[in-house]
Amino acid sequence: MQTMTKVKFPWKATASRENSQRLAAYLHTHVEKFQAKQQQQFEIQNSMTEMSLGNFRCLILIPKL
Repeated sequence: MQTMTKVKFPWKATASRENSQRLAAYLHTHVEKFQAKQQQQFEIQNSMTEMSLGNFRCLILIPKL
């Protein structure tokens, strides 16, 4: 599932070379922040899966002892 994010730019949009460079830099940092957040959420989900698997293994092993 893709999510759309609306981005408000902190300057007036005009068609100039300077503004297009500013826009590119702004979007680049915005995308990097978003990707870092996604990676962090993925790592949290991953560690939760590992923890739940760990608990599941414990539940299986305890009765056998």
